[in-house]
Amino acid sequence: MTMGYLITGNLSGSLPRSFFEFLGNVTVRMYLPEKENGDTKRNDNETQDDMVVLDEKEIALKKKLLLGEGITDADGYYSIMLADSYNRGPISICVEVTEVPYQKQKKDKSIHCFLKTLQPFWRKQSEYHHFSFNYRFAYEFWSGLRAQFDAWMIFGHIKPAMGVSKAEGLTVTAYDVDWITDDLLGTTRTDASGYFRIDYTSTDFKKTFLSPLVNVETPLTALQGPGVYFKITSDKGEILYAEHSAIGKTAERKNVPHCFYVELTMVPKRSI
Repeated sequence: MTMGYLITGNLSGSLPRSFFEFLGNVTVRMYLPEKENGDTKRNDNETQDDMVVLDEKEIALKKKLLLGEGITDADGYYSIMLADSYNRGPISICVEVTEVPYQKQKKDKSIHCFLKTLQPFWRKQSEYHHFSFNYRFAYEFWSGLRAQFDAWMIFGHIKPAMGVSKAEGLTVTAYDVDWITDDLLGTTRTDASGYFRIDYTSTDFKKTFLSPLVNVETPLTALQGPGVYFKITSDKGEILYAEHSAIGKTAERKNVPHCFYVELTMVPKRSI
């Protein structure tokens, strides 16, 4: 009986400060490498690692070269058994992303990415040959891909100051400073280490007095991203830290990117 070929692995995307997120519900596809003049573009001893986004023509050309596919679980893990036609040669690995983690609004969008062409190093198991492939998108690319799904994120850390015993379980609220009425971007609670994450969309900071009929930043020539400021309260609702809205207009806080990292040091019972 012929032993099959199994590929397992994990997908993740880089976030600020060496943090990352696992990518669930991503379709992973294994292909035979495309041929050029009758020969593969790379020989068995070479690899191709220049991740690119594929267009419709490139996607269509790969269909007949498919060896197998699978979908990542919530923690980014996948498992793919290759077709019987596979002959131990190089493989090309691609993914199809239709959503990103904590995306608030569903988008009818599909982005196909070529990740790598490589020659697997197969390890013989009891019932099949096994190869493991893990991949983490670089921060610059992953931030741009999240932007395609209108997925904005604030990732931050709270440092306790004198008089504050801990930063766990605090409520963090983020606002966008606007010309008429400031917009609420989101509210969350800190974890045991004082970290927090707030996910939002462009709709949250493009609200006007006509919303929800018209959601455009006021005025139309305003900043591309929000200008953010924060408030922190205890589990009892006591205000521990409150920034003035003018901070959202400073160079460090205006027009923040889709993935924004911030560190806040609490100064108890004081507005800054």
